[in-house]
Amino acid sequence: MEAIRDWILSICIAAVAASIVKIIAPSGGIQRTMKVISAVFMLCIIISPLIGEVSFNFEKELDKVQIPSSSEFSESIEEQTDIYTKAQLQKLMETYLQKEGIERARISIIMERDEDSRISIIKADVYVEDEFLHLTEKAKQNIEKELGIEIMFYSYNGS
Repeated sequence: MEAIRDWILSICIAAVAASIVKIIAPSGGIQRTMKVISAVFMLCIIISPLIGEVSFNFEKELDKVQIPSSSEFSESIEEQTDIYTKAQLQKLMETYLQKEGIERARISIIMERDEDSRISIIKADVYVEDEFLHLTEKAKQNIEKELGIEIMFYSYNGS
């Protein structure tokens, strides 16, 4: 008789938990997903006496899961931040160069991180075709003034 009481109590608690989750879940795809999860959870609670006692060693299964360390996670974030920063800086420099009439420039940003993980932009190397080389001095002055980045121009053949 106690087992039936525990089973009914479990169903009631699961129903309350499922109702709370449905209320809290935002509308849209997440709400539909939460409804499905709640329904599966309720179904498992209801049929649990029919299945019998199923033992499951969560600790053993949890040991199999590879969770990245905080240092690996931090390194990954720093790497993604570096990539994003370089890409945004290259777009900004391309805009400045196009204003000066320089097209098809190849921009290389040299950055480093200090011990506090702050990004320092060392310099930017810009490779322009020979036909745009005469426009580089004004562009250099404007970019260094506006962005505060040391910039070096180099010529290439454009092919």
